[in-house]
Amino acid sequence: MSGSIGGVQKKIKEINSSIMYKHCYFHCLNLLLVDACTSSKENRIVFEFFGVVQLTYAFIEGSAVRHAILENIFKQINVTLRTMKSLSTTRWACRAEAVSAIKHNYLALIKALENITYSTKQTDVNAKGRRLLYQLKNFNFILGLYMMDPIFILRRHIGVGLPSSSDTGMLVMYVQYGFC
Repeated sequence: MSGSIGGVQKKIKEINSSIMYKHCYFHCLNLLLVDACTSSKENRIVFEFFGVVQLTYAFIEGSAVRHAILENIFKQINVTLRTMKSLSTTRWACRAEAVSAIKHNYLALIKALENITYSTKQTDVNAKGRRLLYQLKNFNFILGLYMMDPIFILRRHIGVGLPSSSDTGMLVMYVQYGFC
């Protein structure tokens, strides 16, 4: 995309050779996050974490009854339910919201899954719910949750204004050396 042979950089130089091309640090950050989160070999914890986030969304939102159970638990504990989001491969705001919702809803999700698995008469729902409970309580999932949420908060903060190279560079270093 920004290559000096056939990318944007080359096209800009063709128009005006005195224009200096500077690669977008925000785009570099997004590419780094995409690579870190989708590389199953190098970063198993994050790769599997996002799989569990998506499975949780699909399980709860895939049934009006299961969603109603989750809503009732929130009413019982007098906490506002944060809308669960599906993951998107291109929209990182959706991923940030999905992670934030899981973190905010975590205890109620556990209670809802326990309620669903113990009360259902459907064997497949019981098996999926018990497996999801196991995965949500797994140390690696909790580690992923507490690792990715601050990264997405930093990424959102950088995305609000024009990112300075030092802010983005700091976040890139944090992502590279903090959990990769």
